[in-house]
Formats: sequence, C-alpha cells, structure tokens
Amino acid sequence: MMRAEKRRRSDPKTKLAYLVVAILATLLLLGPSRASTRRRRDVLDLKGEDLEKKARLVGKVALLETENFDEENGRCLDASEECSLTFRFEPQPIWNANAVINGTAGVLNIPHPITGKVDAAFVCKLGGIELSEDHWLTHAEAHIQKHPDPVNDGFEYDVVHHFNMFSCERGVSTRPDLDLDENMHCDQNLFMHSSPKCNYQMSYDKGAVKFGLPPDSGFLLGPSNPYAREYLFQVHYLVPEHYDEIMRRWGPVYDSSAYKITLRRRASGERDPLGIIALNDMRIRYKPGRTTHHQYRVPYSDTLETLMKGDFDTFGSVQPVAVHLHAHSTTKKIWVEHKRGYEKLGEYGRIDTYWANGPDQTFFLLPEQDRTRPLLRGDDLTVNCFVDTAGKSIDTLYGVSHQTEMCGIILVYRNHNYTSGDNYRESNAKDFLPASFKPLLSRVPSRVADGGDGRGEPHGAGSGAAGVAI
Repeated sequence: MMRAEKRRRSDPKTKLAYLVVAILATLLLLGPSRASTRRRRDVLDLKGEDLEKKARLVGKVALLETENFDEENGRCLDASEECSLTFRFEPQPIWNANAVINGTAGVLNIPHPITGKVDAAFVCKLGGIELSEDHWLTHAEAHIQKHPDPVNDGFEYDVVHHFNMFSCERGVSTRPDLDLDENMHCDQNLFMHSSPKCNYQMSYDKGAVKFGLPPDSGFLLGPSNPYAREYLFQVHYLVPEHYDEIMRRWGPVYDSSAYKITLRRRASGERDPLGIIALNDMRIRYKPGRTTHHQYRVPYSDTLETLMKGDFDTFGSVQPVAVHLHAHSTTKKIWVEHKRGYEKLGEYGRIDTYWANGPDQTFFLLPEQDRTRPLLRGDDLTVNCFVDTAGKSIDTLYGVSHQTEMCGIILVYRNHNYTSGDNYRESNAKDFLPASFKPLLSRVPSRVADGGDGRGEPHGAGSGAAGVAI
C-alpha cells in the first residue's frame, strides 16, 4: 500500500495537481483584490523611482492590503471618511536559523537564557506608505495565521507572541546605519534610538482581541505629526513548546500573519490626540517553587519627566485612559499604583486573575474614576506583579522564550503635544536594566550552508485567522 501511494504521488499528473493546489492555497493566504476600493500591493507594483528607492531601504517592505484607501494620494478615499490598511509579512520560514530547507534558512535564532533551546525570533518590516494628509488611528488588530496541530487532533496553534507597530520620523526607512535584516537592529529595537527614530504605536500580544480607542480620541498620523510619517512593524515569533514533535510529524511551517489598522480622516472631525509610553522591568529573576510579589517604582524625576516632558510643559498633567498589562504564565495578578509622595491615590489598571495567553493581553479602558484622575508633575507609578513559580525547577528570568517572564505596561493617555521635541527624547519606552546589563537575546551565530534537516517540507496554507493588541 505504501509503495502504491508513493507511485501515485510520483506520477507527473499527480505532481501537477499537487502544484496547482499549492499555488491556489498560497493565493488564498495572501488574499485577493476585492473591488476598486480593496487591493494588494507587493513588489510588482514598484516602478522607476520606487525601485530606485527600494534599493536604498533599510529593510523589506510588508505586503499591503487596503480597503477604501487611495494609495496614489496616500489617504482615505474621498467617498469614505474611514479606511483600513493591513500590513502582511510575506511567508516567514519558521524553523531554526541553522537549518536550510529547500535552500531557505529559518528565522528562529534566539535561545532560552538558561536551557539554550532555540524557540524564538524577531522579524521587522517597513510599512512602505506615507500619508499625504492627517488621519486618526482609531482601531488596531493583528490577523494571526493559525496552523493545524498534528499532535493534538482538532486543535490549531500559532507562532506569533507579539506584533508591534511603530510610528517613525521621516527618513527611518533610508537611515544609513540601520539594517532591519540584521538581528540586533530588529530585536534590540535599534530603530528607536538615534535619529531619525521610531516610537511604539500599538501592540498585539498573544491572545489579545480587537481594541478600539475612545470615540473622541485617536493617535494622529500624517504630515502634522513629525514623529508619525513612516511606519515599521515587528513580529516576535515563539513556537509552541511541542514544535519539535510538530515538525517530526508534519514538517515546519511558513507564517504570514498581518497587522490591520483603521484610519479616519482628520478632515471628518477633531479628536483628542493620544500619547503612549511603555515600561518594562528586565531585572526579573524569580526563584522556583514560591510566590513572589515583584514591584518596581517608576519615578517622575528621572523617568516620567524624561518620557513626557513636552506634555507636562504644555498641559501641566497627563491623563491615562487605557492600559495594556503584560506578563507571562507565572504571573497571576498585575496592577499599577498611582502615588503622590507616599500616598496612593488610585490605580491605572488591575487584573486580579491574570491569564497570560488570552484576552487579558488586550488593551482596556480604565474605570471612570481612574481615567479622570490626572497624573501630575512629581507623581510616581508603581508596577506590581504577583508571581507563582510552583512546579518550576529552575530560576525564571526576563526573556522572550517559554518559561521566562515579564512585568510591563503600555499606558495610553490624553494631553499629548504630538509636535513637542521634548517628548520621547530617548524613546517612549523605558527598560529598567540589571546593574551589569548584557543583551539577553543572544542568538544562533551561523547558518548551515546547504542541505536540509530531514524534517519534511514546510507548510504554509493555514488559515489567515484573526486575533488582536508587549
């Protein structure tokens, strides 16, 4: 029976049928053009000056799918006040960077900080568009590709841990010292430093769902905001812990997940412009088999003032309105305290029963009493994570692999002066580093020159299923 099956598959007509099916599956994955108001842009669209510019770009450009968007003029169509842009990564080879399958090396190159198992990677792409007029960003969501799980019948898995959008100053896409295909430049966020640079805009973490900003507010993108003229996207890939078994049974996969934003023309009405900051503690080290209340102070004097000086100078205060609380699987509770001196005034976000890989990763609006209580000059924040490492046999460190942790927040606020050069002077993200900091994201040093790894052909025809929102 097995020999007969092998003969059938080697028959030229059968091979042609398999090829046709594979091509159709790929076309379905990448998505069709669906009328004059919806289309895809890829490298075939580039001509003349665009091709010359592409040769100078610091990285590859994401595929673009649009709805009600005028690409030629860089704005929503005249007939529509609202439009959407979907930035899709071309199929990424999700296997070890030291393995070459069919002439393609994988992207996974980040080992666990203790075990050394390689299970993660970062990949960055340019947005490749520039808006010709101001637009409000009102919604953001990730479209995460799902893959059938051959180990767990009837289940699916995905390989995206986070999908971040960055807004950038003009010139980032051609910055001479930047190379997004270079690991350190992408996974260490070097595009957020020096000048021109990028800032965090919005973020999806595994399991999050679609989030809409308050209807009277939005992030301003376009010519009036010098810090949101170009756009960049970063995916953190993290394969399931049983991925070795998946590859043994099925082979590795290609992934083509995407990030979708909804824009509204500023000409259709004014809104409150929003700002955003990210806070992250990289000093984490939790001992196994115990509960730990981890907390860190975010002082005004050398952190909040540095991040938002222009906003404090302009408005005298900032007003938090929404938050994303981010941690991994040993964190059971997370909250943010608002303090003035030694007095706790309230909180800017709390989840008492935290579940890491699910809807708890979504941005959420703060309760009314918290989103009307301003953060004044001199106020501090304290971020708290309650952690349980029962059943662990090794220390849990900060990291981007399985069995690592984070304790971070992304805070969205009103009273933002988007033109001020005194905001986000270093970046709009603050990492609290260990005293003797070394990059934790060491990576696989080299790639195999040729050959495969015997694990079968890669797959890439999984459904482009939805997801969303460190």
